[in-house]
Amino acid sequence: MGRSGVVTIRDVARESGYSASTVSIVLNSAPLSNYIHAETNARIQAAARCLGYRT
Repeated sequence: MGRSGVVTIRDVARESGYSASTVSIVLNSAPLSNYIHAETNARIQAAARCLGYRT
């Protein structure tokens, strides 16, 4: 968790095994997310749910 106890994109990245950039693209539904493999997307979403990440 971040210093304030809030889950950050970096925390989700660490948990999922992907870069913070990829996690950001997926969690923010950026246009580039169309190019992210469905399995990668699912793994990031699962890590975010597990950690309690909130947008």
